[in-house]
Amino acid sequence: MNKEQNSNINDASKNILDKIKENKITPKPKWQFRLEQVGIWALAVLSLIIGAKAFAVIIFRLVNNDWEIREHLGRSLLNHALLTLPYLWIIVMVLFILLAYYNARHTKKGYRYSVYGIVIGTVVVSLFLGGILYSTGFGYEIDFLFSENLSGYQKIMPNRGEFWSQPEAGFLSGEVISQKGSNLMLRSFDGEIWTVDISNTNIPDFVNINKGSLIRIIGEIVEKEKKFIAKEIFPWSAGPNGLFGPPRPPHFLMRFNPYL
Repeated sequence: MNKEQNSNINDASKNILDKIKENKITPKPKWQFRLEQVGIWALAVLSLIIGAKAFAVIIFRLVNNDWEIREHLGRSLLNHALLTLPYLWIIVMVLFILLAYYNARHTKKGYRYSVYGIVIGTVVVSLFLGGILYSTGFGYEIDFLFSENLSGYQKIMPNRGEFWSQPEAGFLSGEVISQKGSNLMLRSFDGEIWTVDISNTNIPDFVNINKGSLIRIIGEIVEKEKKFIAKEIFPWSAGPNGLFGPPRPPHFLMRFNPYL
């Protein structure tokens, strides 16, 4: 190294020292640095958890996306998916996965890992945790709570309650009140009492039509009689209910039955 290079290095060092003195810059104490690192890791973990919760709701919504009726509506599989995907929760999941990645990248040793490694690891962990939360019924619970407490939620998300309250179009749903022979008494989600003829209905074994059951029906209305002839019957919701017990009724049904 020649004298000129040494001189340049010395000048640069002197300039740096002068700026440090001028701006009164002092090194951070260890406790402050460690506290910042703990905070960054905490935000990363929290972001992962929120992303996982969003994924649990996405699974629940996809399982209960009324795939059975797409042919009745003349929709292709792709068309039905595009019209009914839970875009709100997909956006939430992506945002918090990105936030988890950002925080993980800014941890003490985050720079050592490749971008792809952190992204893939973050996504895998979020999806894994989301699957576990869904299996315990957490996706259903979150969706129910948002429906109950946020008035705008049903406007953003596909409103199954409104869709399945169109008897003139062949779609009816509600709570089973009683069964007499081949007739069901059903309280629909708008509070009306219907007689449902199930004499020519193929009811799968997994469909429960006992008193208190919530069901969806495809069929046709008998005008002026509050009667509905059922062609197909499905449970209101599918998937695990896990730690949260049996599925609760939609919030709009609870207005008509205080005992639910």
